[in-house]
Amino acid sequence: MRRFGIFIFVFTLLAAAIGPIMAQSINVTINGAPVRFTGTQPMVVQGRALVPLRGVLEQMGAFVGWDPATHTVFAQNSETDVQLPIGSRTATVNGGMVNLDVPAQIIGGSTMVPLRFLSEALGSDIVWNNATRTVMITTDSSTAPPLTDPGTVDITSFIQNSKGWLKAGSILEVVMEATSGGVATFEIPGVVDRVAMREVSPGRYNGSWTVPAGQNLAVSDGSVIGQLRVGDTQRLIQAGNPISIDTVVPRITNKTPEMNSAVAAVRPNISVVSEDSGSGVDPTQVRISVNGVDVTDQATITRNFTTYRPQQSLQTGKNTAAVSISDRAGNSASQTWTFNVQGAGKIITSFTHSNISNLQPGDVITANITGQPNGEVSFSIISPTGHPLVTQTMQETSSGVYQGQYTVRKGQDLNGATISGTLKVASGQTYTVPSEGSITVPTGEADSAPIITAPAAGKAIVSPLVITGTAPPNSSVHLRVEYSTTILGIFETTGELSDQTVDVDSLGKFKSSPIKLTTLIKDKNTQYTITATTVSANGEESEATTVTVNGG
Repeated sequence: MRRFGIFIFVFTLLAAAIGPIMAQSINVTINGAPVRFTGTQPMVVQGRALVPLRGVLEQMGAFVGWDPATHTVFAQNSETDVQLPIGSRTATVNGGMVNLDVPAQIIGGSTMVPLRFLSEALGSDIVWNNATRTVMITTDSSTAPPLTDPGTVDITSFIQNSKGWLKAGSILEVVMEATSGGVATFEIPGVVDRVAMREVSPGRYNGSWTVPAGQNLAVSDGSVIGQLRVGDTQRLIQAGNPISIDTVVPRITNKTPEMNSAVAAVRPNISVVSEDSGSGVDPTQVRISVNGVDVTDQATITRNFTTYRPQQSLQTGKNTAAVSISDRAGNSASQTWTFNVQGAGKIITSFTHSNISNLQPGDVITANITGQPNGEVSFSIISPTGHPLVTQTMQETSSGVYQGQYTVRKGQDLNGATISGTLKVASGQTYTVPSEGSITVPTGEADSAPIITAPAAGKAIVSPLVITGTAPPNSSVHLRVEYSTTILGIFETTGELSDQTVDVDSLGKFKSSPIKLTTLIKDKNTQYTITATTVSANGEESEATTVTVNGG
């Protein structure tokens, strides 16, 4: 069985030898150095010796962390990875399953593990000294690092105060309780490193960091790592709760009716398309008003779309719409625009289109508009959420008669979409009129996965990272970039670097916004995973395309 190296979890200890001393203290030494437990002491439970996990492993130079979401303790160094769910009789060691005769458990705030697991699963020499009630553990001296006095550097508590999403200007407070007289710092991989902490009283270190403005930071469930150095010895610790940061302001990308446009309908659809590459738009914080009246409770609002159709006819002439949006971190954006409601009269006298039910790839949608001659005319296919999917130019076939066609393409999902016509007269005034009915049957395959053309798999990348590729024309692509890196050669940490949705042009090409690689996650020890999915008109995502690259 492969040796566990410096990770010592549990050691062979017969229950018969320990049982008689349940009420007496148990001592533990590693390569002759005593392990000093600051909290809960070793004890016997169900005839098995349990010891505090952190006290043993940290003396061996290992990093010990805690995942509150899964109630799992994990420990890592350069050659070993252990995951131990609380209450479970099964642990994972370097990807293999190992059984425990007594499950790991939390007692008095300390994670307690059975000594027997260490020896049987991972391999270590152990001797029980009954006279001194001491478990003496010996590791392979040829691979084990030099041990220091475990009392020299000890971290008993590491807490960060963030709750929910942080935005620009938010202040993160970090407190470490540890050995006094050291140099303490903390870092957020991928965001900031080596933030100094001040020893405000013996063994108590305080540090703070203000989320900067002017940087597009989007980190979900990141790690806050503390480090304490005393002389040549250092310890790492991870805060029990993750941190999420979003300084990216949401964007309003499309509005209908357009600014200063004229609409023939007296009850026009008023819609806004928004996006956010950080924490995501919070639908409960979206507000929309028309002519100064809040109509939010009458609107249909989702994470990316807001649509409102007046219940009563709007006033003829100038009307004003306003929308404000906020993401879950509190970053906000707003826009106000005007449009004119005018009876089309002699401008547009009719707008019709061919049957739009049961469409299949290759079917042709034909639209006809009759109105004022010599105009610039087009028709648009609008998603159920108000997002323009297709805009097609129409030709004047005879005076005042316009016709346009669009061929449905494979991979498009036009289910529930509507059609509207637009006529721009010589004076520059634009008139828009909606049609009746909607496309009721999905067309083609809605799950065509995108292709990432750059960066290429396995290649080294540099900052800034730009992702390009191809996907069904006029669709959208959802891009996620996650990273995995090693801190100080012993602690592996992962996180999300970017989450954005980009439009695909009419030629089927897309390009991401530049993604900055910062601090600890830009070197050759970092691996990046890029995941891309095609997003259909109704928000469904295709199968994922994944590319893995390395830091430069």
